[in-house]
Amino acid sequence: MNTTHEGDGKEFIPLRPEKLRSLGKDERWLESAIIDDPSILGLGDLIVFDNQRTQPSGGRLDLLLGRDDERYELELQLGVTDETHIVRTIEYWDIEKRRFPNYEHTAIITAEEISGRFFNVINLFGYHIPIIALKVTAYRIEDKIALSFTKVLDTRDLIATVEDNEIAPPVDREYWLQYFSVELLQLAENAIAKITNGVPNYNKYYIGSVIDGTRNARLKVWNKNNKVELWFGMREVPEVTERIEGIEIYSRYVRGDLRYGFAIENEEQLNQHLPILRKMFNLVMGDDDGIWPQDSEASTEADIVEGFDADIDSADKSPVDSM
Repeated sequence: MNTTHEGDGKEFIPLRPEKLRSLGKDERWLESAIIDDPSILGLGDLIVFDNQRTQPSGGRLDLLLGRDDERYELELQLGVTDETHIVRTIEYWDIEKRRFPNYEHTAIITAEEISGRFFNVINLFGYHIPIIALKVTAYRIEDKIALSFTKVLDTRDLIATVEDNEIAPPVDREYWLQYFSVELLQLAENAIAKITNGVPNYNKYYIGSVIDGTRNARLKVWNKNNKVELWFGMREVPEVTERIEGIEIYSRYVRGDLRYGFAIENEEQLNQHLPILRKMFNLVMGDDDGIWPQDSEASTEADIVEGFDADIDSADKSPVDSM
């Protein structure tokens, strides 16, 4: 049958999906195709660090990919995903995460058909495991084979939503003095007040804010390497990244957790970059005016403090513990 048609002056070849085994190809062939060009996965510019990576459990991880401080543990399967394949993918992700905890790790399961059982298993974990499911489809085009990868699940999107809606165990200020010096904790509290116009909300996992009596987890604060880390939870937006990547306090975007990170060491840095930090908070809150401030324009102390005292006094009286 001739699959080349002519209509409206254009030639086209209808694509009909075929199973890789029917084309005489196996998992090793698919693995080699990804190694030759990782971009076919549709996950951006990735580097292949290793393949058939030996695991302590005795198995082998099909592919270890990554970029910068991100690592992806990828398992391949022809046909339909099964329980063994799902568990193995999660197991290898966990092993690599424990081996190299300084990287952001994401599991990838790739198969020709993602079964309903897979979604049931992921649901059992409460979407707390960052995992991507890719459906691979093969097409024969004349004497060539074309591959298409379709993302059918990315729990990283769901994890960000779950974390924002979880009620973390509350703690007091003294708890965080285990991790911050007095001066650094004061800097963190000032940052929350100036950026969010709220007051600190201390819980076991991070310091958030309370705005008009309501908890807000869109800005999360930690201490790392004697700096105050400010994390704004949102999807990566190329225009935003381009605007901020040259700023001295910008650290990185963590795709696995969907957040932009900044690090400040002192009050001077906070005040100098406050317009940008406020802009980031407005973006994550969906309250953006479309205007980018000049980062070099440091706010005056009067501008910064004005309007905060009344709001902070009001928030201090809010019954946070009863929420």
